[in-house]
Amino acid sequence: MLQTTIVRTKSINADSSLEDDIKPLPEVCKKVLHFLKEELKVFSQKDARGLEERMYIPCAFSTNIENAHMHLIRKFDKDELPCGSNKMEVKLYRKLFGEDVLPKANQQSQEEALSSKSHNEGYVDDQTIKEVSEKILGWKQFGVRLGLGWCEVKNRFGSEMTTNKSAEEMMMYWRTNNRNLIQLEEFCRALVQHGRDDLANSNRKHLQLREMEDKRDEEKKQADSFDDQDMLFICDKLDSRWTRLTVRLGIQWFDLNNIRDNNKDIKDSMMDALVGWRDRNSENQITKMVDALRQQKLVKLSNDLCTRHVYQHKEGKVIVFTEQLKEGRITDLGCLMISEKMDERWKDFCCRLSIDNAELHQIEAKFPKEIVESTIEALVQWRENQESSLDQWEKIREILKEMEKMHIVDELEGKRSKRKAEPSSPPKSKRSRSEAGP
Repeated sequence: MLQTTIVRTKSINADSSLEDDIKPLPEVCKKVLHFLKEELKVFSQKDARGLEERMYIPCAFSTNIENAHMHLIRKFDKDELPCGSNKMEVKLYRKLFGEDVLPKANQQSQEEALSSKSHNEGYVDDQTIKEVSEKILGWKQFGVRLGLGWCEVKNRFGSEMTTNKSAEEMMMYWRTNNRNLIQLEEFCRALVQHGRDDLANSNRKHLQLREMEDKRDEEKKQADSFDDQDMLFICDKLDSRWTRLTVRLGIQWFDLNNIRDNNKDIKDSMMDALVGWRDRNSENQITKMVDALRQQKLVKLSNDLCTRHVYQHKEGKVIVFTEQLKEGRITDLGCLMISEKMDERWKDFCCRLSIDNAELHQIEAKFPKEIVESTIEALVQWRENQESSLDQWEKIREILKEMEKMHIVDELEGKRSKRKAEPSSPPKSKRSRSEAGP
């Protein structure tokens, strides 16, 4: 915790007596507070996870001022603060640091002046925020494009009653904390990145929107770890098969199910999963991600990410299926590797594992037209219901043999085989020499 004390230099009158009032001036206190907030921003950015800027004042009721408990202050807009059954007077703090100390009539005129700032002045007005909040989808992702942190957006605004209200409050918060003179330009750039050129055009038609988008795509970083905008960069290029990538990154399938259940927007689910993975993996983030992308055959995205971070990637470790068998139990990645070999007969395979039709219908409804994801879900459910003594791979091996799909076993176990995917057709009769020609 950083403690700051503002002291006004004592001045002596002509009669050599000290001035009675030597309290700091409000304009000085506000200037110091603004300076501290600006300077401390570097410690509360996305890359410095776990750090957050908060303001506290010591409790006046504490008998030991050095060990006084602290009151969290978000705004200096109150004359009193509750402390148990007591109320602590904080009029002086409000006078020195508050923004609302003007008479109400003056406050109203000040707010009207702020909201009436024209686009030419570079500010985002209330009407623009209201219009965008009513039309934009994926507002949490839009917050990240504005420069806010993913967890910050979720924790501050994720519990609002309506999506429009949440989006509006988020954008108001961004505007309040963004003193940049090109605020509107940043806002429009974020809209373009979000795929809403129409909203950007309606607010600032003379901006070079396409150039801004290209600039973002060509942005290069030399950081060896990811920030929230990197995670969004990856999410923008993934499709409905994104869960396969996250399994390769080591995220548990049950955790992914919980993430999906907690989010209506598929890209919000992606962000939750990837940001959580990043926060749990502080080392070699780029290497692990690029390896997973290449295993997923997302080569272009892998190359784009390497270019974005000026990163030279070396060939990663080859994933061996037999390493995904832990004491007879198949890991999530092992289930994925089996599932990727499945075809339209996946339900037949699951039925042979004694998974009933009702469960299969539920799985199919959850992952419509997605064979791989459906098979993973079925395998993970089946795995969790088996006795610890069962050799799960041996059981699956037997079923694949019954289905005449031993080529899958050979491929997973790394054996070279000439087996066909399906039973070969009867051999054709040899033609006579006259039929064969010369």
